[in-house]
Amino acid sequence: MDHIRGAASSQLVLQLVQRAARECNCFHFAKAVDQVASVHKRRPSASDSAAFDGLLALADQRPQLLDHVAVAQTVYVAGVLQHRLTAEQQAEWQERVVQAFAHPQLHARNMSNALWGWSRLGLPLEVGLAAAADAAMARTTAGTKPQEVSNTLRAFATGGWLLSVGAAKALQQQLEQVLPQAAPQAVANSLWAVPKLGLRLSGGLQAAFAPAVQRIIPDAIRKIWPTFCGRAQQRSLQLPIPQLPAALSGICSLPAPVPALPAAPLSTGWAQPVHFSGCSVAFSGQTDPCALNGVRAAPATHSGRCAVPPKL
Repeated sequence: MDHIRGAASSQLVLQLVQRAARECNCFHFAKAVDQVASVHKRRPSASDSAAFDGLLALADQRPQLLDHVAVAQTVYVAGVLQHRLTAEQQAEWQERVVQAFAHPQLHARNMSNALWGWSRLGLPLEVGLAAAADAAMARTTAGTKPQEVSNTLRAFATGGWLLSVGAAKALQQQLEQVLPQAAPQAVANSLWAVPKLGLRLSGGLQAAFAPAVQRIIPDAIRKIWPTFCGRAQQRSLQLPIPQLPAALSGICSLPAPVPALPAAPLSTGWAQPVHFSGCSVAFSGQTDPCALNGVRAAPATHSGRCAVPPKL
């Protein structure tokens, strides 16, 4: 079982688990589904979903493999693979998630992963699951990390689910606390999700967003500007942090005003407004951002859709 983490293919993961089925426990099973996700992210293959099906079948045969952590991670990986569940599987896994959310040792990471996976599968948040999620958020939200808050908000926004008043308040309060330490992706995902959920920003959260967005814009511009300079075919599939469109999307559609953002300094001496679906932000710098890779292009106004959250 120690070889699972280094398995080079999803089919090999399944074979390792099947060969050592008697020694396999909840920890090993969670590692196995995680490795399937890792393999899929590196090199997606149709065989990944087939291997995952094999792991689901094994879990049906040996339900003792599914503690609250393994359940959450399995749902998360199903979302990564966008694995299609049958109606019967959907009902079974919904009940497992409900039970996992009630576990006294449930961690916010497990909860946010499960919700993110469920939303990626395009499944509804039915009454029983919604109540379990609400109770779990009440227990776990305080003290959670930025990525966990962001993933939970994104799950509800992606799934089109309604947050209860209590859950919305708890998530917003925690988001205000963690935004200063949040990674760019968490900032952008949160800023995209907040208006999608129809949440009103408190003064403290509104004030916290402004410096957070200012912090992520310069790095984002360096990474995505080549696309807006007309070289999308060369760079669009390699953009590591496409957070700027999502962040600007959030700014444009927030139900409460955000303090004006200054130009994001790349250095000094160059400025060009960039328009995103009705939003305009000016960037200044000594070096034309279009001159990346030694190729210069005349500054121009570019437009694009920005109401899509960045990928995890």
